[in-house]
Amino acid sequence: MHRKVRQGGFILANRDSAFGLKPVRTLGGVPYSGAFANPYYFNSNTGSNIFIGDPVRLNGTNTTNAAAVGDFAIGMLQDIIIGATGDFFLGVVVAFEPDRDNLALVSRTASTERIAYVCDHPWMIYHMQEDSDGNSMPVTDSGLNANFVAGTGSTVTNLSAYEIDSDSAATTATLNLRLLQLANLPDNEIGNQAIWEVMINQQQYREITGGA
Repeated sequence: MHRKVRQGGFILANRDSAFGLKPVRTLGGVPYSGAFANPYYFNSNTGSNIFIGDPVRLNGTNTTNAAAVGDFAIGMLQDIIIGATGDFFLGVVVAFEPDRDNLALVSRTASTERIAYVCDHPWMIYHMQEDSDGNSMPVTDSGLNANFVAGTGSTVTNLSAYEIDSDSAATTATLNLRLLQLANLPDNEIGNQAIWEVMINQQQYREITGGA
């Protein structure tokens, strides 16, 4: 375990800086790389801003892009939307296809078409910050499930504001996340805004029933 950095004789608290879900490695120990991300399609009917680290799901059965988008022909991209508590999830947005009209835009503006790259590996481990709203999670929460809670992503960093809902840790099978352990990171310890290793608990490609 890394030790927290001391400044002026004081141990610094965990930094409060949500970033959504950040892929780290597979359960089998293979480090994350862009090879684990695949392109998907947000249609213009989806009225949500989307940021790096946001969890997404497939948008219904047999739904693909109805028109050519970028270099992708009709039907080549499955349609995705932002997920909600209790949903089965596909994965996490890790990048966007460049917008040729605005190359500086690295998030998705509500009600616009956008191609997103999603880490959709069914056994990916992620880092995620807890919200510590009401209480922080004790080490004994390892192995439990938990929901995440949505926040407003940053148009400056383009990062998600999703966090683990610290008050939701339980054995309930339908919760969004499996809590594995505290992330082994510098300046990260059990307490407010701790970063945990988690997996998506109900992942769409692990679900054997077809559809979304």
